[in-house]
Parts: sequence; C-alpha cells; structure tokens
Amino acid sequence: MGRMYRQLSLEERILEKYDIGDRGVRHEYLLTEKGQAMLPILAVISQWGNEWIYGKGKEPFQLVNNKTGEAVTSFVPQDAKGNSFDWTDIDVVFAPGADR
Repeated sequence: MGRMYRQLSLEERILEKYDIGDRGVRHEYLLTEKGQAMLPILAVISQWGNEWIYGKGKEPFQLVNNKTGEAVTSFVPQDAKGNSFDWTDIDVVFAPGADR
C-alpha cells in the first residue's frame, strides 16, 4: 500500500494498524467500521477496473460471495424504500448541507 494512501487512511480512521510481528517489525491493516462502509464503493470500482482496465480473462482478482463462492457480477442501486432502478435514473440535487 502506498505510504501517502496508508497515512491518509489511518488519519481518516479508515484503517487500523496492528503489530503482528512474530519475527521483526510486521504490521497488518484492517478496515475500521468507517472503512467497511466503503466496501460497496471499492467493489464497484474494482469491477469497473477489471472490465475497462484489464479486460475479460485478464482480471487480477475477482469478487466472490463468501457463502457460495459464486462471482459477484453487479450491484443494483436502490432507493430509500428498497426499490431497484437503473443507474441512468439518478439525478444529483442539492441536499440540506449544500452551500448555495
């Protein structure tokens, strides 16, 4: 992991650093609750990269359902009531925190 990305991730509390050094200095980085909330975003970005950067059959890794082992093929957007819709049906509108 790049030093700048790792530092930013630690400062923003996306990752937590754990010392696991049995022999010398060794660390493991685990996602915090905030980081786990980013998993859907990371999954969609990785799928985009596999399709548009690497191409079919050249993907460096694949997302799979850990219960079935089946490949995860797509993510479907849902509104607040759980209704599914197409990505092209999304509009960007001002929200309460917008500085107008």
